[in-house]
Amino acid sequence: GTITFKDGNTVLKVVTVSGGKASFSTNKLAVSTTPHFITATYNLTNTTSNQLSFIVKAKTKSAEIATAIAPDVELADLKVYPNPFNEKLRFEFVSPESVNARIDLYDMTGRLVKNIFEQPIEGGTMYNAEFKPDAIISGMYFYRMTIGEAVFNGKVVFKKE
Repeated sequence: GTITFKDGNTVLKVVTVSGGKASFSTNKLAVSTTPHFITATYNLTNTTSNQLSFIVKAKTKSAEIATAIAPDVELADLKVYPNPFNEKLRFEFVSPESVNARIDLYDMTGRLVKNIFEQPIEGGTMYNAEFKPDAIISGMYFYRMTIGEAVFNGKVVFKKE
């Protein structure tokens, strides 16, 4: 498959996955005091599309951008809902094998807001984790979930009522 790297809506590069990995370097990011929101959308099969997101905090024109796609990514099942959320954010996931799992939530600056889940999990078992905001500010947040060697990143919107 291929991975399309984007900075916001701008396509940076389309890279072919080789050995379960894809990466590239660029010196074309605009110098900025705010982080670049980089997404990597990949298509491992003709019917499956997944997206990884990460923040590049460098205030220079260059950044090393890389991601690894582990073989079990296409077998892992992750649902994050509702999005946008106000009372709670729910994570449901199944891993194809027994591994360690972790879910972290970050704000727009890349600061860790909360570690939502961290423990060993059994393969083929459905797990649930919830985040209930207490005093966080309305806006966009990023989650990073690691299941073994596979990493899932995404964005969610919190609307305080």
